[in-house]
Amino acid sequence: MLRRIKIENLRGIREGEIDGLTKLVVLVGPNGSGKSTVLEGAYIGGARHPAAAAGAVTKHRTHTWNGAQWLIRGGSEENAARVEVEWTNGTRVTRRIHWDSVLVVREANEKLSKHGAPGPYSAFRIYREVPPMPRTDEADAFAATAMAANNEYLPYDVEMDLELAPLRLIDPTGGQPLHDLFTQAKRSPWRDELLESTRSVIPDLEDIEILTEKSVPRLFLLFGNKSTPPVPVSLAGDGIHALLRMAFELSSPAGGTVLLEEPETHMHPRALSACAKAIVAAVRRGVQVIATTHSLELIDRLLAELTDEEVEDPSMMTLQKVRLQDGRLMSIEIPASDAEQARTTLSEDLR
Repeated sequence: MLRRIKIENLRGIREGEIDGLTKLVVLVGPNGSGKSTVLEGAYIGGARHPAAAAGAVTKHRTHTWNGAQWLIRGGSEENAARVEVEWTNGTRVTRRIHWDSVLVVREANEKLSKHGAPGPYSAFRIYREVPPMPRTDEADAFAATAMAANNEYLPYDVEMDLELAPLRLIDPTGGQPLHDLFTQAKRSPWRDELLESTRSVIPDLEDIEILTEKSVPRLFLLFGNKSTPPVPVSLAGDGIHALLRMAFELSSPAGGTVLLEEPETHMHPRALSACAKAIVAAVRRGVQVIATTHSLELIDRLLAELTDEEVEDPSMMTLQKVRLQDGRLMSIEIPASDAEQARTTLSEDLR
């Protein structure tokens, strides 16, 4: 489980640290307060494949052309971002990230161009400072991510010597094909639990299955009413699609961490309840969840899912109120037991 995240020169964060992370952490704050950057920093700093992680967080911000440049504070090649992540077992990893407008990753630009990803091309160089990477031919080894102007990327990871706990960044609106996630979730011991949470949102749902259309696998909803034909999940609405994706992703093995950005996106209030149930169930299975939100209702639903003992347990759930002051990340920890009293100020921060 992650215990601490320290960030320097990543997006709008000049410096900052969040310590004492619990099993369930909810980051709250107004737009531009650094919530998403904390998730991105944790992902790049703690992932087994940092080059792929740097590409993924850049591609996620689809509205930014040449987004690689802006992963580093100020968009400057002279700055370097640094992320330090520490786990409760004492493992600590520090990585330094550079953006380079002239570095050419061998064959990468040609591959990106063939796939329709336009230039100008650039790259990330990612050095692991702690524990240090072995030197190669008297030079520091580094991971690299070739980046296109439209944020498509090709990662070249070199770290093979660390066994880190699983760490996943969930994008509720995209990512791995839904039928692949469903296949992984179906193999987990919690398949029935996932199906039950979906049934609470979709009346008369009997099952979820993968069917094919012209030999292409698709995920379908099957209903108890035999006169109702199977319905593709893609037609069931953005909220259902987001809920299923999140629930499938949360079937991660115990011991890992899931980073979840604004899970309430597109969700109806009834789906929000199912969302809270899925998150708390994952935490009880031993999956750490760190989420951002703008929804006071989601926070209420999460607290409602916890038992009185869990609310009083200081290691179970905390809210972290974050803000940026001249680029410095400031955070105030609110234990779950104090969340009700802090509701007024939380409401102001979530506007």
